[in-house]
Amino acid sequence: MNLSEEGRALLKSLECAGGQPNLVPYKDSGGVWTWGFGHACGPHESIPKSITPEQAESILAYDVSCATHDANGLIQFGSVPQNVFDALVLFIYNVGIFALRKPPHRTMDAIQARNWLLAANRIRAWCHDKDPKTGKMVEVQGLKNRREREIRLLLIGQYT
Repeated sequence: MNLSEEGRALLKSLECAGGQPNLVPYKDSGGVWTWGFGHACGPHESIPKSITPEQAESILAYDVSCATHDANGLIQFGSVPQNVFDALVLFIYNVGIFALRKPPHRTMDAIQARNWLLAANRIRAWCHDKDPKTGKMVEVQGLKNRREREIRLLLIGQYT
């Protein structure tokens, strides 16, 4: 399956105010260098001084393809409704498949079992980030809001 155009538009709006990319890198709530449409700096990546809108779209396309691949891997057999798939891609785009695979696998297990109510409850818990000053995990209102949007998409297909 692939991310729908509605899902892509929602992803852009969740990652950036007004759906416009951040052309100048900034540190996110966890202190990670980020640019474009929520692209987190990888371990072997240089932090650019700035990027163009075209570069932001190109990076987004690559990051979406990775999240799409990972979502397809989680639902391995058969298909799911488009809204469910889109919600999974948006969630994976934000948290990353490696974080999702860390034991215990309760969220991943609920997704693979296609128990969407349980998955929604597990997804709701992913609203914390490491405070760069204290190193402690803290609840982030923006992540809490995002999880609720993803859950509405997952359970009732609400894109707006």
